[in-house]
Amino acid sequence: MGGAIWNDGSALLDSSTVAGNGASGGGGTSNNASGTVEVRNTVLAANTPDNCSGGIISDGNNIDSGSSCTPTVAGDLPNTDPLLGSLEYNPPGPAFLETRAPLAGSPAIDAAAGCPPPSTDERGVVRPQGASCDIGAVEASPVTATSREDCGNCVDDDGDGRTDYEDPACCTQTAAMQVKTALIVPGPAGAVKGHLSLTAILAQAGFADVDPTRDDVTVQLRNQNGELLCANVSHQRWKHGSRRGPFQFGDPTGTVAQGLRKMEIKVSKSGSARFLTAGKKMDLGRYARPELTATVRVGDRCSTATIALRSRKNKKFVYP
Repeated sequence: MGGAIWNDGSALLDSSTVAGNGASGGGGTSNNASGTVEVRNTVLAANTPDNCSGGIISDGNNIDSGSSCTPTVAGDLPNTDPLLGSLEYNPPGPAFLETRAPLAGSPAIDAAAGCPPPSTDERGVVRPQGASCDIGAVEASPVTATSREDCGNCVDDDGDGRTDYEDPACCTQTAAMQVKTALIVPGPAGAVKGHLSLTAILAQAGFADVDPTRDDVTVQLRNQNGELLCANVSHQRWKHGSRRGPFQFGDPTGTVAQGLRKMEIKVSKSGSARFLTAGKKMDLGRYARPELTATVRVGDRCSTATIALRSRKNKKFVYP
């Protein structure tokens, strides 16, 4: 219990980052009936199975990537991706100190209240560096955008934590995806034996004229570990057998779309569009996290959704 913090007394998390921990319960904080955990200006993200267990006392301005850190107060941001970088050395500070810094565009930047104190971050960097302190353990330096997103190269060119068609700059029209089902089976550690499937409604309207045999398709998957999959499939690889049937992509080898072997897009006269994909013999070790963001692009139309996955003994992750 309590992958990061197990508490039966009293604890205070002030300007802290609790991310990427795991335990049988309360991957971030586990608080029993006699304990209290007070939290302010803190990031709790990507902890398995939950960020918080047993409740907290919130002083506000906390970011919870899920919805388990309750009760919330004004300034708290539940169900919010903090857009953190990977765990690594972010100078200054001692070389052994690895931290997760907020990326450009993170909701943590300049969002803390009543700070300073603390007057420095975990590395000793003076707070604030911007208009206000940042939420979390790391104070980001002011960022000046020097580049634009290059759509289609599977690289986050502008450093805002969004790659290619996750970035609105790459899409003329965006829609809220409705994920119907998702299944991720990572398989044995280090083995390329995982498989996944996803079905979704890309849009309820406005996609009547999309045509994968004319426009290229991109599928992107991301979680707290970063970009997991970014596969561009050219329009030449798609087929449309009948006027009312679905557009289809197939690749038995899995080499074209990074392990995805099947895709279908069915467009109705009303403009709604349904999507499905499946892949196997994939290395899905980094997929074993409680959240997944899926983005599908057809031409200049994009559809995105973030879902909370349910873990079944860490052997497979499902939605709903």
